[in-house]
Amino acid sequence: MNIICITTGNRPELLTQTLESLHANAADLASHHFTLVIDGYDEGIFGSDMLDYAMGFIDSLIINSNSQGASASRNIGAGSIPKYRRQEHVLFLDDDVYMTHLWDQKLEQLATICPKDLLSPYSHPFNQTE
Repeated sequence: MNIICITTGNRPELLTQTLESLHANAADLASHHFTLVIDGYDEGIFGSDMLDYAMGFIDSLIINSNSQGASASRNIGAGSIPKYRRQEHVLFLDDDVYMTHLWDQKLEQLATICPKDLLSPYSHPFNQTE
């Protein structure tokens, strides 16, 4: 599965939580291709600690100094998918999504059952309660 996470504002704390939930709750994160697109990057806001953490498990990091918006960031991220992985599913995430336990396994099962359908991850925004 190709995973594209985009920032939707200067919210490094939410992005860090999203990345941590992705990493901690995956059955096999290593089998996925992960791209992080930071739109409107400001080093003073994001800092190097968050990027160092992300670099531990992402495959591609794309940084835009000028904010281009969510749609442009998704397109840029989709364009980064390696050609040999283009036929796989693509999961788009914003930086305020929390991935629940075994999210990737659940999506893979749904993709097998409904191979041509648009799927949504089993996740929820941080500002909602379970």
